[in-house]
Amino acid sequence: MKNLRKLAGVSILLILVFMVIALLRYQNEEEMSMLPNQIELYFNEGWGMACLTGAHAPGEGLEEHGQIGKLFYDALAEGNCQEVSLPFKGNSSGEDIVVFRNTLAGDHAGQTLSFPSRGADVRVVLDDEVIYQYSFEGDAYTRGKLPESNENYVDIPNVFPKGDLWIELCSSYPDAAASLEEAKIETRDMVVIGLVGNNIVDIGCCLLITIMAIIMFVLAVIRRYTCQPDRGELFLGLTGLAAGIYCFIGTDTLSIFYNVHAAYEMQEYLLLMLPLLLTLYFERNLNEKYSRRFSLLAWGMSIHGAVQILLQMAGLWELEEMANISAAAVGVVCVVAIVSLIQSGRGRRYLTVLPVMSVLVLLSGGIANVMMNTFFDSVYGNAAGQYSMTVFGIMMAVLHILQISREYRASAEEKVRAAQRQNAQLAQAKQDADMARQEAMAANEAKGKFLAHMSHEIRTPINAVLGMDEMILRESREQNIKEYAMDIYTAGQTLLSLINDILDFSKIESGKMEIVPVEYDISSLIHDLANMASQRAAEKKIQLIVEASQDIPSRLYGDDVRIRQVLTNILTNAVKYTQEGTVWLRVKAIAADSSRARLWFEVEDTGIGIKEEDLPKLSAEFERIEEDRNRSIEGTGLGMSITIQLLELMGSRIQVESVYGKGSRFYFELE
Repeated sequence: MKNLRKLAGVSILLILVFMVIALLRYQNEEEMSMLPNQIELYFNEGWGMACLTGAHAPGEGLEEHGQIGKLFYDALAEGNCQEVSLPFKGNSSGEDIVVFRNTLAGDHAGQTLSFPSRGADVRVVLDDEVIYQYSFEGDAYTRGKLPESNENYVDIPNVFPKGDLWIELCSSYPDAAASLEEAKIETRDMVVIGLVGNNIVDIGCCLLITIMAIIMFVLAVIRRYTCQPDRGELFLGLTGLAAGIYCFIGTDTLSIFYNVHAAYEMQEYLLLMLPLLLTLYFERNLNEKYSRRFSLLAWGMSIHGAVQILLQMAGLWELEEMANISAAAVGVVCVVAIVSLIQSGRGRRYLTVLPVMSVLVLLSGGIANVMMNTFFDSVYGNAAGQYSMTVFGIMMAVLHILQISREYRASAEEKVRAAQRQNAQLAQAKQDADMARQEAMAANEAKGKFLAHMSHEIRTPINAVLGMDEMILRESREQNIKEYAMDIYTAGQTLLSLINDILDFSKIESGKMEIVPVEYDISSLIHDLANMASQRAAEKKIQLIVEASQDIPSRLYGDDVRIRQVLTNILTNAVKYTQEGTVWLRVKAIAADSSRARLWFEVEDTGIGIKEEDLPKLSAEFERIEEDRNRSIEGTGLGMSITIQLLELMGSRIQVESVYGKGSRFYFELE
């Protein structure tokens, strides 16, 4: 309650301030002309005036000048024309046309004639040529109040022959056509300067409001492209733009350029938009807590706008006459916004003071505006609302700039914290990875040692068994004993080969496999390979063909043990997986000179072939191709993996071409 009393006190103080400002301006308006006296000429003497009774059809525009001129001369002949001085106030009805006539001196050529009119159609004719025409669009005089005054600015031609000047007026409002205030003649430049100078404060306010609107649009774009939450800057910018245009039209500055009645009509529609735009702005910011409240408010403002437009279209009430209702609607929006801001900001006073004060300024200016228009019946009462809107715009621009900078800073700080957390996680992950790598290396080393020891311990008894078995094969005379011994020999060789493969695989994984180049005889190597493979090929009744080119150097330098191991694995697989047909071993020199030779090794078979999707399995450890189909063929799945890794150690790479069901071709190059 204490805060509410403080708020009410501040509101009353602001209302009084805006009223005083508007009253001071109203009282001093006549003294504020910025036109130098020596270039301003009052054109008030020597006017002839005639009221042409019944010459105008109500609801229609002015008749042709020729017809009016004829009626004027008839009135002159009948003695119904009188000499008058301005300002002049006479009597007229909606069916009358009032004509003021004077003679314009030639030294006024190129200057501007200005005079006010109120609720009347105006036409200015010079030497039978229409040089200015203004059509007032308004309803008949029904509520005892004339419309606002309109200032007419007439450009006088640079050349005219006689200077016969006519001002013709007609109006639906009683006595409006027969009233003509002071007329002035001045230079065009000074008219512009004077009009702008006399309204410099209002124009400055309009510019400030428009600039604040542009700032709101920029902030809205920044929020959109930085993905920050929307705070209603777009609606606030539209509010400022509508208010700025509304106030600028009210300065009458446009009247020196063209007929601005359409602008005045737009002005009232702009005022009608303000409460709805403000509602949308506050709804965007407070909808989460008070969605029902602002939904009802938005519906109410929409209905308010629709009703005013319908009344205007039906001709029952002009938008200009309902301006105070629109101002009251703005006040309702401000009151709801202030209450909602105070309720939502409990415990966070520093976040609500500026928005509450800015809305309070707008509300106070609106109240002062309504009071001035009601009790003083003056257009200068609008100044209170204009000034409050300017202060409101500045305060809201400051508020939103601070808000977006605070949110951007918070977002940047959150990103920094997220980056720090991510860096900590990456550092921890790197540390975990290093520990895992060290553990893996230790485990791999332990595995290598274990396999080396186990292979050594297993090979010793196997070699003893194979030695004893060989003695049985050599000395036994019984056929069944020899067959048993041969089975033992075959199984022992298979087991020994498996142990050797496991040991080689362990060495390669641990990085201890070394390539030891020595000088060797290539012909001896090919001969040993052929002998090794021919025995198994003969057992399966397949043909083994060895093709070696004659241009291969006899002595080469390389690791013949690993080359022999690679070719043995490939040849053994070719014989194992070929049931009939031929296996080829081809060796040729691609390039050879006195210091270097490049050899091509190729093994081709007519075996079962390999499916294209199974080719990647060749390099997998302990994985065999088509296990179900080849279960009767012995093997561990290590041979090709070891072969591929050995070739990589020797700087080569195996290539495979295979057609499923027809055979395969393996080849590689060695230097």
